[in-house]
Amino acid sequence: MKIFGKGHVLPWPASHQTILAMKLTVFLLTAALLSAHAGARSQNITLNCDHTPLKKVFSEIRKQTGYSFFYNYDLLKNAHDVTLSVKDAPLNEVLKLAFADQPLGYLIQNKTVFVAEKIAIRMTTPVGVDTAKLGNITGQVFGERGEPLDGVTILIKTERRGAYTMNGGVFTIRDVPSNAVLQVSSVGYESQEIKPGFGKPMTIWMKIKVNQIQNAEVTYSTGYQNVPKERSTGSFVQISGEELNRQVGQDGLKKLFTITSGMLYSPNTASKIQIRGLSTINAVTNPLIVVDGFPYEGQGQQGDISGLLTELNPNDIASVTVLKDAAAASIWGIRAANGVIVITTKKGSFNKKPSISLSSSVTIGAKPNIDYIKTISSADEIAFEESQFNKGVYNSYDDSYPGINYYPVLPNVAELLLAVRAHKITQAQADAQISAYEQHSVRDDIKKYILRNSVAQQHHVSFSGGNAGYSYYASVGYDQNNGGTTNAKGDAFSRYTLNFNNTYRPVQNLELTGTISYTQDKAYGNSLPWGSFLPLGNYITPYTMLADAHGNPLAIPYINRLALQDTARTPGLLDWHYRPLAEQKYYDKVSNEYHVRFGGIAKYTIIRG
Repeated sequence: MKIFGKGHVLPWPASHQTILAMKLTVFLLTAALLSAHAGARSQNITLNCDHTPLKKVFSEIRKQTGYSFFYNYDLLKNAHDVTLSVKDAPLNEVLKLAFADQPLGYLIQNKTVFVAEKIAIRMTTPVGVDTAKLGNITGQVFGERGEPLDGVTILIKTERRGAYTMNGGVFTIRDVPSNAVLQVSSVGYESQEIKPGFGKPMTIWMKIKVNQIQNAEVTYSTGYQNVPKERSTGSFVQISGEELNRQVGQDGLKKLFTITSGMLYSPNTASKIQIRGLSTINAVTNPLIVVDGFPYEGQGQQGDISGLLTELNPNDIASVTVLKDAAAASIWGIRAANGVIVITTKKGSFNKKPSISLSSSVTIGAKPNIDYIKTISSADEIAFEESQFNKGVYNSYDDSYPGINYYPVLPNVAELLLAVRAHKITQAQADAQISAYEQHSVRDDIKKYILRNSVAQQHHVSFSGGNAGYSYYASVGYDQNNGGTTNAKGDAFSRYTLNFNNTYRPVQNLELTGTISYTQDKAYGNSLPWGSFLPLGNYITPYTMLADAHGNPLAIPYINRLALQDTARTPGLLDWHYRPLAEQKYYDKVSNEYHVRFGGIAKYTIIRG
C-alpha cells in the first residue's frame, strides 16, 4: 500500500520516526485550535473605569467582545456611573460588576445583551398576609415547541412584584403567598394567570398569540361584490373607515384625497374629483360614486356631487375603494371612464353584543395670514398720489375744469388735494386726514371686521349589535362649522344626519338588508369677499378705512368717485355710498337641503367559498 503525497511517494510501512512526527503535528494543531476556540468563547475583558457613564461601558464591552446592547435610551438617565477594574475577566463577571447597585437588569441572548428596568421587590410583608403561608417558587418557561423562553415576566397579581426568566427560561420568586395568582406574559405570546406551585419546580407553557389581522382575508369592494385581493385584476386603493377618520372634518371625500395617490380634489369647481388626471374636456369628468351598491349620479351636466359631500357623514363610512383603471369598465361600463369610488357604510354584525360608540371633536382654525401678501405701504401710496397730483394727473377731475362727464373712482388722498385746491377744506384739515391714512392699513380692518377664527364641531353616536338572525346599526350625527371654509364672518354650516341599517336572515343563506338615511343641512353665505378688499390693483388703496374709530361703517370709493356720490343728497334720492360693513347686515343667503336615501339588498349565497 502506498500513500500519495504532493510531489513524492512514501513507502509503506513508514519508519517509526515519521509516524511519531505526524502524531506530534496533529496534536499541536488540535491544541492550537482548541486554544483559539476557548479564547473566542471566554470573551475575556480588560477594563478600567472611574465614574464612567454606563453607556460608555457598553461601548467598550462591545468593542472587546462583539456583543450588542439593546436598550431604551431613557432608561440610562437613571443609571449610575461605573467604577471598576478588571483584567481578563469573563463577560458575565464584568456585567455583574457594572450592573451592581443599578436600577437596571440585563439578559443575554445569543450575541445580544438586553437591558431593562428592574422590577421592584417589596422587602416588607404586605398587610394582611400570613408569613407562615409564604413560600418560595421556582420553575422554567417553555414555548409551544419546547424551547426555553427568556425574558418572560412573572408577577404576583396582588403585589405587582415578580421576576424575569433568564438562563434558559428559569425564574425564582421568594415570599409568595399560598393564595397568590401569578400573571405570566411576554411579547408575542398569550398572557395567562396560574396558581403558584410549591415544593417542586413549576413548568409553564406559553402559547403564541394569534394575529387575527394576518389571518383575515383581505378583500375589496367593486360595488357588486367583495373580491379577494389575490383575485383582483386592476389598480385599486382601499381605505378603511379608521384611516379616513384619523383626520377631523365634515367632508369625507376631501379626507380621501389627502391619503389616496392619483386623486385630485377641487372643491370650488364643478368637476370636484379627478382620478389619474383629466380624461375629457366637455363631458362629465367626475368619477362614478357607488354607495352601498347604488350609483350616485350627481346633478347637472357635469354630475355635481356637492349633495353627496354633505349627505354622507364620514363617521358612518366603513371603507372606501378607489378603482383607477380600465378594469373597472368590465363592471360599470362606460360610466367607469373617469374611475369609480365605492363607498361602503357601516353595518351591524350577527351574534354581537350591543355596543355604543361615541365620538366628539372641536377644531379651531386660525384666520388666514394675509400679511404674506406683499403690497405697497400706505405711506408710499400717499407719496405716490401726491406726486401724481403735483404733475397734474388729476387736473381732469377738478371741478374748475367742467365739461367732462366722467367720474371714475379716485383715491381718497387725491380727493382731499382737489378739495383743498377748490377751497372746500383747509390745508390743515387735509393734512390731519392724510396723517391718519398714513398710520392705517386696510389689512387691519379686514382681520378685525371680516375674518374670524373658524370653530368646527363634530359629534356622532352609533348603536350596533345583533343575534343569530338579525343585525342592526343606527347612528345620529351633528356637525357645525362657524366660519365655514372661508374663515369669514357670516359663513356657517350645520348638519344633522340619521342612519339606520338592518339585516335579517330569515332562512339559511338568505340575507335581507334595508337602509334609511336622512340628512338635513343649512349653509349661510353672508360673508364679504375679503380678497376684494386687498390693494391689488383695484379701487382699494392700502389706507382704505372700512370703519371709523368707533366701529361705524365708512363709505369707500366704488364705481363712481366719492365727490359725485356726495352730490346725491337731494330729498327723494337713495344713498349712493357703498359701505361694505353696512351692506353685510342686509345679506340673507341661506340654503337648506334635505336628503333622504332608501336602499334594499337581497343576498342569497348558493355556494360558499
